[in-house]
Amino acid sequence: PIPCVPWQSQTSGQYNAEYMDRPPPSSLRPKSPLSLFKDKNSRFPDLKNMEEAQKMYTFAKEIVEKHNTKFIAEGKEAITVEELDEKVLKKAALYSSMELSGFTAYLGGVVAQEIVKFTGKYMPLRQWLHLDCFPLIDDQVIIRKMKKEEIDFQLDRETFEVKEAEEKSDVENGWVCDAINDQVVSREKKDKKEIYDTEMGKEEIKFQFRKPRDDKLGSEPSRYESQIAILGREAHKRLQEWNTFCVGAGALGCEYLKQMALMGIGCADSGKVHVTDMDRIEVSNLNRQFLFRKKDVGTQKSTTAGKAVAAMNPDFSVQSYEVKVCPETEDTFNAAFWDKLDVVVNALDNVKARQYVDRQCVWYEKPLMESGTLGTKANAQVILPHKTESYSDSVDPEEDSIPMCTLRNFPNAIEHCIEWARAEFSDLFSTGAQEVNTYLADTEKFLAELANDSAKEQVEKLAALVDWIKAAQNPSIAECIKIAFNQFHAKFRDKILDLTECFPADARVTDKDSGEDVGPFWSGMRRFPSPISYSAEDAMGVDYVYNAANLYAFGLGLDPVKDRQKIVDISKELKAADWKPKQKDSGGDKKFEQKDEYDPVDDEEALNARAEELKKELSSLPACKPLAIAEFEKDDDTNFHIDFITACSNLRATNYTIENAARHKVKMIAGKIIPALATTTAMITGLVGIELYKLALGLDNLEAYRNAYCNLGVAQVLNQVEPTPPKRAVEGLDPETFMPIKPVPEGFTSWNKIEIKAEGKNLTIGEFNKLLAEKHFGVECNLIGKYGVTKAEIEAGKGMIWTENLGLKKEIQDEMKALLDKPLMDRWKDFYGEPTRDYVVLDIGCETPDGDDAKIPKVKYIYK
Repeated sequence: PIPCVPWQSQTSGQYNAEYMDRPPPSSLRPKSPLSLFKDKNSRFPDLKNMEEAQKMYTFAKEIVEKHNTKFIAEGKEAITVEELDEKVLKKAALYSSMELSGFTAYLGGVVAQEIVKFTGKYMPLRQWLHLDCFPLIDDQVIIRKMKKEEIDFQLDRETFEVKEAEEKSDVENGWVCDAINDQVVSREKKDKKEIYDTEMGKEEIKFQFRKPRDDKLGSEPSRYESQIAILGREAHKRLQEWNTFCVGAGALGCEYLKQMALMGIGCADSGKVHVTDMDRIEVSNLNRQFLFRKKDVGTQKSTTAGKAVAAMNPDFSVQSYEVKVCPETEDTFNAAFWDKLDVVVNALDNVKARQYVDRQCVWYEKPLMESGTLGTKANAQVILPHKTESYSDSVDPEEDSIPMCTLRNFPNAIEHCIEWARAEFSDLFSTGAQEVNTYLADTEKFLAELANDSAKEQVEKLAALVDWIKAAQNPSIAECIKIAFNQFHAKFRDKILDLTECFPADARVTDKDSGEDVGPFWSGMRRFPSPISYSAEDAMGVDYVYNAANLYAFGLGLDPVKDRQKIVDISKELKAADWKPKQKDSGGDKKFEQKDEYDPVDDEEALNARAEELKKELSSLPACKPLAIAEFEKDDDTNFHIDFITACSNLRATNYTIENAARHKVKMIAGKIIPALATTTAMITGLVGIELYKLALGLDNLEAYRNAYCNLGVAQVLNQVEPTPPKRAVEGLDPETFMPIKPVPEGFTSWNKIEIKAEGKNLTIGEFNKLLAEKHFGVECNLIGKYGVTKAEIEAGKGMIWTENLGLKKEIQDEMKALLDKPLMDRWKDFYGEPTRDYVVLDIGCETPDGDDAKIPKVKYIYK
């Protein structure tokens, strides 16, 4: 049954009513009227039985009166209630015998977690927990009290239907009256007429109305009986006809798909549920992703999940994909795909993917249900076009970080090693490869900016550039193995020897004020490390070279080498250079003043000399083609990413005598994965299911929807709040230029966009600027850029398609002036290649007709 406790204490329970301005009713111990009705009749009130709902309301008033008089007079503990909420009690009575999948999933998650708490983990509830969703049935119990002369509508004596309601009336034509002055209108005509004649002549009249719904149940039983009884057939039909996109088929995705099947989403001929996930099922998934069985291990999640829910509901229509949702797959999830969707449900585990789906939903103006879990914690966000802020409009607080000194030099836990290895991956194959491309695009600018770095950073960056560009002259797997081999010794031998040279095993720490000895340097959280040299007989070292070599091969555009023995054989022929001490006094300083962070002392003179050598070597190398950037992807087991980080982490751990980690643990930590709990997942997907019902009903008032913040590990389980309206552009200072800027139009949001059509013409930049002014408040364009341009594109000189700026050099101004006569799309193709769609999205800088700096929504330029 719908969990609805009409009476409860503010002090002993949690009240999470949909209408937060409705005060929580006082507690009536030991049971609520609804529970007492069930005890007396062995059932809840019959579905939409007004007589029984009225009896329960009357019964509740009698109990309150008894407490307010007899209990107080006898000195017993009494609960005083100023006024009963008649609508709440009657709604609860009318629908308490029904079930909705969202409520049952929520209750299942909460109750299951309470059972877990019996073991002593987490704080139990020991109180009431209240959840209702009256917006689903608000229009089924509408109370109006008025004097006889204030009645501004006609009531049909036969049907009790409202007619001829005046324009100013808050009663609408078509409403049906179910009771007058608590006299329930029965189905028999004589009762209706008698009630009408008796009650309508009174001076003060209380009407109880409802909006008609096609919600009568048929003679044949149906799996959707409760849903139809509560929502009506129109909303149920809308659910069945929805085209829904479920992004992800993991812990959240499995629960969402199951719930969609139970709700009948996508079960009509015109409806369908689309689900995509790149992952394959692992044994560790089986304890919380309940659509999968042991026989499914190794198969694709999306396909297996789709088959499982189709077995639950034979009418369920599902299309499974094994494709990542990202800019690179917009040929699969194209404009036609997004246009036909009715709602999107996110079941993702990383912010980057969530932001991309959010941007697509904003662009195509689609409702999005966003949710996430973190152990016992969970949240859900309702995102509605033009009514709420988008996911990307709000910024999550940054996670706690590990001190850099600990990561660089003094790890003491495997998590430190994994974090360091994840940074190594980025430095070598993402940022490092991108810096090569930046250097190739504008060498002079790159070297000028490099001069701002420390001498040590300059040497590291220049050495990486030399390695990459030398290897790119004649790319081969042998060259990749050589770089990986040298990196192995640089990271796990040389850096460790540099550290222990600076801080010997017998080093001491002195008090910074008194100079007194306070103990050994290598103590507490600092572990004395040992260097590692490469051996082809050591599996861990081979793992590093094998995976690093293949990642270097990826950057150089080579095919991966899966023959591990081939890489081992080549590595056996390599010889590491000898390590060279850096300190002139080989004995080293053995006393160090106490402080928070320690770093080895660098020889600035030697580093500067080395930087000059590398620059000279770099200048002698011919340019090469741009490198491929390895964007970290934890879920692709064939891309060497997690395998590299695993080998790198464990080698680092071995340096510091830290217990090694299994690959799956490395994947979880490097990918920032916290295993989902089945209880939390069920609870949050249930709450999202309730929001989907509201959407199907067509509720368009923001107050009806709820974002949720939950924590099953504490007594305060649930907090629900109204979604935040979208952020509106206001006049103020530009965050980049700090100059005044005006929004045009005032108050636009991220949901807005300007549409410019070429109408078959190949518009020049000048013609485009003129058309934009005609279409949008006369704004004068002074900059055209790609909307969503990346940092890499900016660094490669592809940040602006065209600009008009008197502060630029004269030759650039002349170039830009000449571009006014060049077709805009030709210029686009010079920068970004052939578009995959018939439109591009532009970011425009402009001024108002009065010459003020202006900001406008993104521009959709339909060039075909």
